[in-house]
Amino acid sequence: MAKAHRKEMILRAATDCFAKYGYGKTTLDNVGALVGLNKASLYYYYKSKESLFCDVIFRETEIFLDELHSKISQASTTEEKILKYLDERINYYKKVVNLHNLALDTVRKVEPVFFDVYDKVLVKEAEYLEGLIESGIREKEFKQADAKVIAQSIIEVSAGVRYRQVHISSVKMAGEADFLSIMKKIRVVAELILDGIKK
Repeated sequence: MAKAHRKEMILRAATDCFAKYGYGKTTLDNVGALVGLNKASLYYYYKSKESLFCDVIFRETEIFLDELHSKISQASTTEEKILKYLDERINYYKKVVNLHNLALDTVRKVEPVFFDVYDKVLVKEAEYLEGLIESGIREKEFKQADAKVIAQSIIEVSAGVRYRQVHISSVKMAGEADFLSIMKKIRVVAELILDGIKK
């Protein structure tokens, strides 16, 4: 069996395990059993549960982004597309946390391992937003501006708001982060930035 095919099978099995047992209770043995591999054989593909989880999340995120792009195209203005995109990102993050039964302290523990994957996702998201902003400039909705810097700024600020809220909720043992509050704060910041380039 080709390595790429085997890896895809492992990712599917891991997705099922994380959804069924949650991150904390899933083991490499659970995943290996679903694809007929022992832990040593699975280790050839993934050195740790964290690295496997990162690949699962990256794969899910790529699927989410593809689906989201088609949803966003239905909005009438560029600003609406950008704001809908940012709202859906938070809804997706909440879904990931809930689907994989991630306690907030687990999110914080996994994040250092997740940074490389997370950076790749942020780059893709910033590129997508940059394209939207450039479209808004071409359509004369926005003034001439550095679309790349604006897109990166919106993504980085929204990531910072989300991270802070999750961190505060975890430290205060408040249970689930207030995703509605996160969404509102990100929307306010994005609207302020976009107001600065509106015609």
